[in-house]
Amino acid sequence: MEKKIITALDLGITTIKCLISEIDQQERINILGFGEVEAKGFNRGVVVDSEKAFKSLESVFTEVEQKTKIKVKKTRVIIGLQGEYIKELRGESSKDDFIRPVQEEDIMEVKRKAQRISLPSELMIWQLIPLEYVIDGVEGIKQPLKRSVYNKLTLKALLLTIPRSSLKTFIEIFQELELRKFELVFQNAVIGLGVCEEEELNRGVAVLDIGGGVNFGIYKNGEYQTGFNLPFGGVSITNDIAIVFLTPFHYAEKIKKEYGMASRDSVTDDLPIEIINHQEERKKRITKSQLSHVIECRLKEILYLAKQEYEKLKEEKISLSSIVVTGGVANTPGITKLVEEFFSLPARVGFHPLIKEKISPSEFVNPKYATLIGLIEYKLKKKDYLPVKDTDFFDKIKSWMKKRFTLFLGEE
Repeated sequence: MEKKIITALDLGITTIKCLISEIDQQERINILGFGEVEAKGFNRGVVVDSEKAFKSLESVFTEVEQKTKIKVKKTRVIIGLQGEYIKELRGESSKDDFIRPVQEEDIMEVKRKAQRISLPSELMIWQLIPLEYVIDGVEGIKQPLKRSVYNKLTLKALLLTIPRSSLKTFIEIFQELELRKFELVFQNAVIGLGVCEEEELNRGVAVLDIGGGVNFGIYKNGEYQTGFNLPFGGVSITNDIAIVFLTPFHYAEKIKKEYGMASRDSVTDDLPIEIINHQEERKKRITKSQLSHVIECRLKEILYLAKQEYEKLKEEKISLSSIVVTGGVANTPGITKLVEEFFSLPARVGFHPLIKEKISPSEFVNPKYATLIGLIEYKLKKKDYLPVKDTDFFDKIKSWMKKRFTLFLGEE
């Protein structure tokens, strides 16, 4: 079996991350190269300057290509999009009068019907995530293919909408970059695939991704169910440190990562930290507890707002067993305790132990790479969230002819 080469691209709030991976026969993920650049030309996931966005993407591709000697355009590329401009809607449709077990065309039919909702002309259905199938009143069916139906097959789906102009802009940029095989996927819907084991995804789990912004996703029955985004996260914490201690942003980011903790109570060795001013001169000393107090205040605000949004989602009546914290901020010591206090759920950081074993080198078993791993897992699990196109008369004729030709040749 030939090894697969998959490129994952994370279009984050503040940075663009890209990695090229090699997948072996046991579907272990070997990271061949990684690149990261500032997300110039983007604002909260939206392309605001096509030329700058193109250069940012070109730059990160060049970086990862130099490390791997592999051209991104010759690989399968999975791209994660995020942002408040992506909206979630519910869709439901049914088919009855069955005289045979469920066929592929029956599944396509209920998916097509679920998409037929009224939308403003500037919006379109971008993704369709099957939440569950119901056969003759029996709920929770994940795969209805070839199952007997005596009355009705129903699909309950999550429909993601996106402005047509935004999607067209993304596609034009990636085509200009000469990508041949690429797929755009909603980040919220795949992060959990990279950090949770199948049992967790089936049982019910929330994934709280705190990077430049916040992505919150709820998973049940193996699929993403619902979630939300907040436009602030780790960047807000760094800004607070820079303002409070009158230090440059890049230095605030440095001391946050090296010395920061999620709360003052987590500090055991209150060491002094030297702070530089905006002229890059050593200015004064602060303590770890002072630094962690600033981090704690902003983290509590972020978690409070996330909890408020989460409470609104409780109307979906999805029971959760735990919460997984990912993203760069998840590396802050003491964060799980804080998350547990706010959400009243057991919390852990990052990757499930079974998933850790699949990833090498080990430095990529890190919460800040969770989205990239989730994008790869989406491809490995052969999930398909693309909406189903309506077929016209000529499409049906072509499909019928293809089947007849296949039968004539004796192929499967």
